[in-house]
Amino acid sequence: MMTFLNENQHSNRGLFLGSLSAILLTMYIKYVHYKRRILTDEYLKEVSIPKTIEEAHKISRKFMYQDFPFLGTKALEFGLFKTYGIPSISQILNGTGQLTHETNRRYDDTDILIREFTEHSPSFKRSQSAIKRMNEIHSHYKISNRDYLYVLSVFIVEPIVWAEKFGYRAVSPKEKIAFY
Repeated sequence: MMTFLNENQHSNRGLFLGSLSAILLTMYIKYVHYKRRILTDEYLKEVSIPKTIEEAHKISRKFMYQDFPFLGTKALEFGLFKTYGIPSISQILNGTGQLTHETNRRYDDTDILIREFTEHSPSFKRSQSAIKRMNEIHSHYKISNRDYLYVLSVFIVEPIVWAEKFGYRAVSPKEKIAFY
């Protein structure tokens, strides 16, 4: 004989399954973070404090694309958005239509160029071409050195700040040195 659950029993079963799912997901995430932390700790014990740009790039690349891929991306996106709040920068962007008519294209172009020199070694032609192209694009505008330094510092500091604030582990001194 089949019995049907009354509404109260059905509601309790849903609550139980939802709670169980949340607990299992939390356990899985904690396990993944634990394993990542072990791998990262082993890696950071093996590498020395970066002395060359190649060593620094290797550490920062691992940080951005293996340890904190989501946070790294969001930090750079937020950092780009943050630069729009500087009056001299937003004035240039507004004058070119980059903030009103070409928003998606500007974001995509910036993302592609930054990825080229963060994903690839500084000695690779792709990295060098991306940096050359970025300098070429910006050379058409009167941008102060102060604004260049601010934007550069935002892209260096934001991933570290976001990882410290929202990440599953602290950022190591070697990683900070690699970024700076």
